[in-house]
Amino acid sequence: MKTRAVIWIQYLGFLTLGVALSITGPLLPAIRGEISMSYLQAGMIASGQFLGMIFTVPLGGHVADRFGKKPFLLGSGLLFVLGLLGYAISGSFPALLASCALTGIGSGGYEVGINALQADHVEAESGRAMNLLHFFFGIGAVAGPFLATFALQTRFGWRGTFAAAALLPMIVSAVLLPQRLPRAPVPPPDTSRGLYRGRTLWMFGGVLALYAGVEGSLSIWISSFWEHLPNTGYLAPSLTPVLFWLALTAGRLLCGKLTDRMGLVRFVVFASGGTLLFSLIWGLFPTSVVTLGAVFVLGFFLAGIFPTAIAHVTGLFPGHSGKVTAFLTVFSSVGGFVLPSLLGRIADSTSIGAFPLFVAALAALMFAGVRIAPRASPEPP
Repeated sequence: MKTRAVIWIQYLGFLTLGVALSITGPLLPAIRGEISMSYLQAGMIASGQFLGMIFTVPLGGHVADRFGKKPFLLGSGLLFVLGLLGYAISGSFPALLASCALTGIGSGGYEVGINALQADHVEAESGRAMNLLHFFFGIGAVAGPFLATFALQTRFGWRGTFAAAALLPMIVSAVLLPQRLPRAPVPPPDTSRGLYRGRTLWMFGGVLALYAGVEGSLSIWISSFWEHLPNTGYLAPSLTPVLFWLALTAGRLLCGKLTDRMGLVRFVVFASGGTLLFSLIWGLFPTSVVTLGAVFVLGFFLAGIFPTAIAHVTGLFPGHSGKVTAFLTVFSSVGGFVLPSLLGRIADSTSIGAFPLFVAALAALMFAGVRIAPRASPEPP
């Protein structure tokens, strides 16, 4: 059994992830004002943390399962701190991108280690428990834009924002250091043979790549899209992501009550369908009022997709939570880096006005994948 301290370490770790991943988008206009970048380069900076995850998460899952979650999380926390401090002292695009990658290594370690620790010790109501954990990511993601807005209106600036964010993984490591984490369950014999051979991980990996593309694009580009729209002076661009993160955070509390009643896969199908419907409405009517409403509603529908999918797939392969979580996180990292960057490339070629249609296209592919994935899922080995 996990102690209360360990549970709150998990929650604080996910709050840290939320802050780190939500401050860059609102800060982009200020960063571009000081360091010249195209939309494509700005998109790479905003989603660059996923770049570090792509190259480190696969190994991280095996390390976490073999050597324990505690040393894995402590090492990840150190890299997390160094990456965030790197942002604060960067003076060029290459330096920013390197800091993004380093932050991604640390945040990827948190993503894998904490998700795996949760999956190891939750037997009943796994969907509710995983959504509650990810609820704290939402709290951090809501706080991040407020921190960014405050910093931009004071002398604190965008560099001070990243330096302040670096304090959070320091606190997580300081609280974690004296704790003894519970041992993971021993995997049943031969359960790893079908881990990568079947279609289950691959199908859900594709779904989560598209999910991360939608979530990442909304959190990164909504501020820039809001500046593009006419008659939007009543709301600061840096605060527009707050609507999305508020809805996503509240949605995870509600999802926790629905997922285990509806069934994990059925819930993911329902949520993906809602995402598609409202992204299409936004794509057809991209006015300022519809934009605010759509971003808020999309946050609700997207809220439970990632944690519920993680709960479902880790449940199929008990004892391999680190490997499974790492595998799925690689896919979400690729989607979270490539797809928002692709939107930046499209914005350079056309305009940021293509944003709603781009989100609708990703949502359509995600819904199609979710409809196929359950039929590809085998019984647990």
